[in-house]
Amino acid sequence: MTERLRRAGVVNVAIERGDGPLVEALLDAGLSVFVVPSRQIKALRTRYGSAGNKDDRFDTYMLADTLRIDGQRWAPLREDRADTRALRALCRARKDLVENRVKVVNQLRANLELAMTGAIGLFSKPDSPIMLAFLRRFPTADKVAWLSPRRLANWLASVGYSSGVDPAVLHQRLTTAAPGLTGAEGDARVLITLGLVATLEALNT
Repeated sequence: MTERLRRAGVVNVAIERGDGPLVEALLDAGLSVFVVPSRQIKALRTRYGSAGNKDDRFDTYMLADTLRIDGQRWAPLREDRADTRALRALCRARKDLVENRVKVVNQLRANLELAMTGAIGLFSKPDSPIMLAFLRRFPTADKVAWLSPRRLANWLASVGYSSGVDPAVLHQRLTTAAPGLTGAEGDARVLITLGLVATLEALNT
């Protein structure tokens, strides 16, 4: 693409997004890059007589023509320093990981609705360390049935639980909920629960 732009005598490029591999390639090719935010593009469509609907070919023409007419008043994009590019990459990766974590939390909740309803909402956050530790230690309805208020209190103390909620209250939530699946499907749900727990622990880290 940059070779075609050079052969056409292009020196300035208008683009909607100001980061990413495409922008880096344009800057490396010695082209001046001008960023036009999406909200400004939306306003420009009415100036060019468009109904406002997104059309890539029309937007391409509009950006090029606007750059030709008004570009002298715009400031070109400066190439980021290495530490800025590194920070942007980390922020983008963190955003992706957070989105993945939300998806896995939803999968875990859907699985628990069948496998062990009482665990849903047992602790404040479904991906908190205490919740994941509980599911790793008590991933089945049978293991939860083994618990008594005293046994639950002892286990909570062993993992440093300190939210102040009475273990008897937590135990009541577990025992009054609908029973979970048992048998072959129950065994399969245990594997799913543990797999999702391991995934959330990795994402949290």
